[in-house]
Amino acid sequence: MAKYAILSDIHANSDALKVVLEKCREIGVDHFVSLGDIVGYNAEPRECLYLVRDLAWVAMVRGNHDEYTANGKTELSGFNPHAKFAVNWTREQLTDAERAWLVSMPYRTRIPGNNSTIVHATLDTPENWGYIFDCHHAADNFSYQFTQICFCGHSHVPVAFCKKPITSINERSIDEIPEWTYNYQFELSNTDFNYEDELTVEIKAGYKYLFNVGSIGQPRNRDPRSSFAIMDTDAGTITRYRIPYDIAAQQNKPDCPKDWRSGSPSVPRMFELAKVKRILVIKPSSLGDILHVFPALAELRIHCPEATLDFLIHPAFADILDYSPFPVSERILFERKRMGRVSTMVPEFLKLARELRRKKYDLVIDFQGLTRSALFASLTRGGPVVGFAQTRETAAKWFYSRRIAVAPGHALERNSALIGELTGNNGPVRLPELPANPAALRKLETLAGPLPSRLVALIPGARWQSKQFPPALFAGIARRLHQLLPDYVFAIIGAGGDRKIEQEIVERLRGEVPVLPLAGKTSLTGMMEVLRASSLVISNDSGPVHAAAALNKPVFAFFGPTCPEKTGPYGERTRIYQLNIDCVRCMKRNCRPVDGLLRCHRLDADKIAADAFQVLTQSQEN
Repeated sequence: MAKYAILSDIHANSDALKVVLEKCREIGVDHFVSLGDIVGYNAEPRECLYLVRDLAWVAMVRGNHDEYTANGKTELSGFNPHAKFAVNWTREQLTDAERAWLVSMPYRTRIPGNNSTIVHATLDTPENWGYIFDCHHAADNFSYQFTQICFCGHSHVPVAFCKKPITSINERSIDEIPEWTYNYQFELSNTDFNYEDELTVEIKAGYKYLFNVGSIGQPRNRDPRSSFAIMDTDAGTITRYRIPYDIAAQQNKPDCPKDWRSGSPSVPRMFELAKVKRILVIKPSSLGDILHVFPALAELRIHCPEATLDFLIHPAFADILDYSPFPVSERILFERKRMGRVSTMVPEFLKLARELRRKKYDLVIDFQGLTRSALFASLTRGGPVVGFAQTRETAAKWFYSRRIAVAPGHALERNSALIGELTGNNGPVRLPELPANPAALRKLETLAGPLPSRLVALIPGARWQSKQFPPALFAGIARRLHQLLPDYVFAIIGAGGDRKIEQEIVERLRGEVPVLPLAGKTSLTGMMEVLRASSLVISNDSGPVHAAAALNKPVFAFFGPTCPEKTGPYGERTRIYQLNIDCVRCMKRNCRPVDGLLRCHRLDADKIAADAFQVLTQSQEN
């Protein structure tokens, strides 16, 4: 039994490697395991190579940069221009013997005396250098995994999955281990968890695990710290570490090729954006998904100041474009129902195709990632058609002329990263300020009267049954909060279908709490102005909660079957309430209640009200 340090993607970054090795000595590491890509990108391939060779290795595999650096005849297909330059530059720095050593390791192997496999990319075809980003990729890998644990790298993004024994056909066998990837602070029931530098996963008997340990020398998930893992076979645990190092020192190495960025690699522009005159963005639905595109649009506007922007969108959400940070010239309405009917499918498709082709776009960006949206993008027959390399439907990516790989993470970050790859700016996400809509506010006040100066918005509806937390929870929060702050009014926001839920909340409050019932009474823009006027928003996982976050409002969001790190409201003023139970994040739209209530819906109304009281009191003081 021993402690194993699992290291990957050093990429010739000696400063980062030395800091990691010092941490390993503090921990008392017995053995080292390398997942490949010792060289590439950074300025000190030889120093890293010799630092690595002096360690007590028990298992090593080659990476794609190791192989391509060693073999000067290898075609660098799939490499961007900066990566190609890095490989060629690194070849010149190494001797024949050093390059030969880099490819002396196998593509995959087992850790001796341990029930673990290592590979740089994927187990099925490791020499093809595929990536593992989600549960679908993990499932492919698990089918070739004959040990309990597998470690991989290559993507530079830490992500982990477990495959558990299932007892029912309705169970999901493969789940992501979210805390391995994210460093978010959020609330799970009544306990605060702050995911920081060390995250430990306990290895359970009967389960299989797949861990991407991230990168030491060139992390790519907006966390510049080196990432690696320690496997403790005595404790039966695997711990992921984040270690800061002197990034500036690495960037200023005298031999470092210009414009290489450790921790935040520069990406070449695919074309000159300043010359782009007409852009089409495709993101038909839904409300939250469209709002998650807005920061990307704000960044795009900076680099395309003279361009006009058209937006293909479902009619139900078209008005949200009033708030777009990149003004929309034309809204191209996509009525999905008409496209799905046999009688109207062909004429509607041809009509849309002619319209898109006639506009002659210089750039088309598909944020949706579905086969249908990608097909529409390809019909434009103008400039480049850009989309994600990892699409929601596999067939979609084959319609793109430029497929861009981005790290897994929150949808808003992925959209921003897509545009970042076009602009060369991979810095932190900048959240745009959404403009006020005086016309929508006037229309709303004509209907509902002037909005109270002290307003709390309640959003109790949701499309999934499993996302609809009980009306009793919302009523309980409102009643308790009214006792603490009696001058606040509670606006209930929702669609027409949410009126039944609204009525139940009103009945439970028995006229004791001031309520402004607005379910089904506001337009989309009117709802935005209610949220803008609110001091706090309490909501299920639904479209309006993302609107509240986009308006930079304090948001209290309830999550059960879904993953807030990927699709939750984004921003520093967001609090997530999610119970820490075994069935959470199941992604089931419907679930069977226990004693009249879903297990994941048993939140503490008094605790949430107390938290809201604290936020509102602070806002009053300010």
